[in-house]
Amino acid sequence: MPRPKFQTLTEQMFYVLLCLRDECYGIDLFDKVSALTQGRVTVGSGTMYNLLEQFLDAGMIREVNVEGRRRSRWIIRLTR
Repeated sequence: MPRPKFQTLTEQMFYVLLCLRDECYGIDLFDKVSALTQGRVTVGSGTMYNLLEQFLDAGMIREVNVEGRRRSRWIIRLTR
């Protein structure tokens, strides 16, 4: 039986969500994660945007501002 999604977070998932406490652009998350972990954890662009899509689909985050084709800001939605 597969484990439920998001029951266990990877380091990258954890730090991306932690950085999304404040509204920010997706592109800013690369620098925020690196700064928060003092360069120990990095997230590639494919992983970053895949995680953002998964978090969005799961209702964990929401888009705050959309500019044309570019989904520009994300913020965590506290569910509990």
